[in-house]
Amino acid sequence: MIRDDAGKPFCITMIENCRHCYEDLIELNEKDASEFNCDGNIEYLLIAESPPCPGKRKIAPYIYRKQWSGKNNLLHAILDSFEEAGCPPIDRKNKVGCLNELAKHRLFVIDICEYPVNKMTREIKEIAYEKEVSTLSKRLGTFKHIGKIIIAIKAADECIRIAIKDARLEDIERHSLPFPDRKKQKDRFIKELSAILRKDHLCH
Repeated sequence: MIRDDAGKPFCITMIENCRHCYEDLIELNEKDASEFNCDGNIEYLLIAESPPCPGKRKIAPYIYRKQWSGKNNLLHAILDSFEEAGCPPIDRKNKVGCLNELAKHRLFVIDICEYPVNKMTREIKEIAYEKEVSTLSKRLGTFKHIGKIIIAIKAADECIRIAIKDARLEDIERHSLPFPDRKKQKDRFIKELSAILRKDHLCH
């Protein structure tokens, strides 16, 4: 394993530097998301991997950014699940309206990693997941109520479950869904999430 001058594995140093470099983005994301977190009273807490890498876009893509930027696969899949569960069609042109729809049903999305990891190798991602367990556990503890936890990143499932246990939330109902980045995974995500929502009579 390659190590830095202090003897620390280079991949860990890289992850720590990554979090530091994205401090401003993390703060911006937290601010944008706070407008839709239902004052911490969450019925469906969906945990994904990380916000996407901003790249050269003028508006850094993030599910809670008020302007459309990037693919927004997760948000569209959630909205599709609402409609599949029996909710009225949702106007996708107005992103704030879409985000209000999530808040209306008390569904809130967080990431295990608060900084972008989607461009990292699988090995480095796994190290990042492990390093974020304690931080995620603390963040989980800030919510006033969580009805159900939906894990939407299979590779981080074990680390997320450890964080849930450390936060003493292991008694909360949990579901594991695939992240909807490809058609097969998206179809399964919509099918399984809509079934959860339909069982709770979300739109009836």
